[in-house]
Amino acid sequence: MKKIIILLVFLISNNVFSQSGWQVVYSSNLPPFPVYKDIVFLNDQTGYTLTNSGLLKTTNSSQTWNQLMIPGQVSPITCYFVYNENIIWALGNKRVNYTSNGGINWNLIDTTISEPSSLSFINSVNGWVCGNDGMLKRTTNGGANWVSCISGVSENLRTISFYNINNGICAGDWGKILSSTDGGTSWSVFTDPYQGFFKHSKYKDAQNVFISGGGVNIYRSSNNGQNWILSYVNSSLISSINFNSQGRGFAFGQANDVFTTFNNGIEWTRMSTNGLNPSVFGSSITPGGTIWVAADSSMILNSTNSGASWNEIIRNYITQENLNSLYFINQMTGFACGDKGVLIKSTNGGSNWKHTGFNETNKLKSVVFTDNNSGYVCGGNGSFQGIIYKTTNAGETWINQYRDSSHLNTIQFINTMTGWAAGVKGVYLTTTNGGNNWIKTSFQDTTINHIYFLNNNTGFISSRKLFKTTNSGTTWYQVINSPAVQVQYAGNNTFALSRVNNVTYLNKSTDLGENWSTTSLGSGLNFSMYFINSETGWSSNGSAVRRTTNSGTNWVIQPGTGIPVLSLYFLNSDYGWAAGNFGGIIRTISGGIGVTQISSEVPKQFYLNQNFPNPFNPVTKIRFSIPAFAETTRRVVSLKIYDVLGKEIAILVNEQLKPGIYEINWNSENLPSGVYFYSLITNEFTQTKKMVVVK
Repeated sequence: MKKIIILLVFLISNNVFSQSGWQVVYSSNLPPFPVYKDIVFLNDQTGYTLTNSGLLKTTNSSQTWNQLMIPGQVSPITCYFVYNENIIWALGNKRVNYTSNGGINWNLIDTTISEPSSLSFINSVNGWVCGNDGMLKRTTNGGANWVSCISGVSENLRTISFYNINNGICAGDWGKILSSTDGGTSWSVFTDPYQGFFKHSKYKDAQNVFISGGGVNIYRSSNNGQNWILSYVNSSLISSINFNSQGRGFAFGQANDVFTTFNNGIEWTRMSTNGLNPSVFGSSITPGGTIWVAADSSMILNSTNSGASWNEIIRNYITQENLNSLYFINQMTGFACGDKGVLIKSTNGGSNWKHTGFNETNKLKSVVFTDNNSGYVCGGNGSFQGIIYKTTNAGETWINQYRDSSHLNTIQFINTMTGWAAGVKGVYLTTTNGGNNWIKTSFQDTTINHIYFLNNNTGFISSRKLFKTTNSGTTWYQVINSPAVQVQYAGNNTFALSRVNNVTYLNKSTDLGENWSTTSLGSGLNFSMYFINSETGWSSNGSAVRRTTNSGTNWVIQPGTGIPVLSLYFLNSDYGWAAGNFGGIIRTISGGIGVTQISSEVPKQFYLNQNFPNPFNPVTKIRFSIPAFAETTRRVVSLKIYDVLGKEIAILVNEQLKPGIYEINWNSENLPSGVYFYSLITNEFTQTKKMVVVK
């Protein structure tokens, strides 16, 4: 038992479920996410990154980042240099800030440097800075005083690097590359005939130096800048070049552009990105060989195998486009599609998502799978173009099956062969051979929002009314006299969402849509619903999700989801996902039901009750108590589940809770029989108990 407790203390997970029972994977609120402009790692643990809000530091290999608070620094930090774990310079307009204790304390040591762009030090006293209008300056006393150098150019200078007290290079706009062999007293100027805009410089060793930036070229010098040789790499931007201790080089740039060299940059070969899809802004290689990159989409990634694969360490959003539809093949693998051709995939239950590399710019409106490998996505440009793509390898590649003159909003299959798609102008399509051929049928001159078939004969079309067919679409007749949004058959009931003015209604039928009872869901944006049986379902309500267990007669709002939901999908009563505006994604493993405060009585101490029932199959209740202390009234509380090896398998609670007595259900239906442990963890208290699943 002692061994298991030790393991539990150090296990870390990124999954955080709110009190509503939903985990916000990516928020739709679009706060000012940090843009990681550059990254520097001194070793495997300690690193720095410059963001739009300031300079950040990690001491635990990017598990957490803390902003280095620089007193009086109001304007943005534009450049910084890390000499070692203690000595750092951070510069903004007319501010040179210096720390000798790793950023704990800072001193303002100079106020004369205007608009600095780049900074380089070779030791604790000798450094150089460059900036706008050809500005170059040097310090010999750690930045307290600076002396101007004559650059010989008037263009803005963006990057500077010195290898030793004499040899340095500098580069900037309009193709200007400068080199010095006397510590910056004088500079030789080379002008790129292609007039590239250079932003990065890198010394590999005393002789080999590289310049890169905007353009399709990398400039290399093997004699410390006396001569420059052009290397064509076919990328519109190379933002960063770095070399590992074996001399292998890596160049990063625009999305999907990664290059490598084994011969001092004489030749650069394009690498497979292997998960590094976004544009890279900066890179760093540790002495141990780990490559770190700061990337677009507010991301930090690393590779421990020389770029053969990449680990997504931080990602604040997956896309800022609306996500219109999602579908999960099983508990682990799912897809979501959205505007501007966004098609993303998750292989870990929705905790993380990656772009599929889908090559389409049109809006994608609906995604569906017929088995573990075969799936379809449809969409268009909103009016005069419709598209359907198919995959037969679980989303690795997609083949265009259909492209015509009517945008498509919806696609559905009842088996691997038979399916329908529909959209604007009242057009719907039918296939009976897995999408190899699509037969176009004109329904009415109206936009079809949703098409849904129960079998080959019986189906529904949601448009300005709800229509039904019982003869495979030969004829259609109206069954609901109001604009319909969505229809679904679950259990023995048919459900349909309709909207009149700003009020949404849930319509229910027990006779396959011939007669309907109607319940108002109130005003607001209700775009989606999903029922797993005739009783239990969910519907969206703006940025909240509602749940019913009596066919929609009553609903319980599950707040705190944080995104305007456009699409819902559930596998069963516990596992569900929702996607919506601006790339928002949420997930639940408890049907959206979170921890419940069952008593406001203030306990005198922490306590973790024995679960009940125990043994159990598959659901048990876990109750715990949170006391109040004089110094705080709120604290972060975690309740986690582990297997007998100490592997974390579920996080039931990870949030701030007020003092009180709480209870939460845990469903083990997807786990085998055996012994499991559950732990209540706070800063002040940890307690673990055993429970048994018997199936």
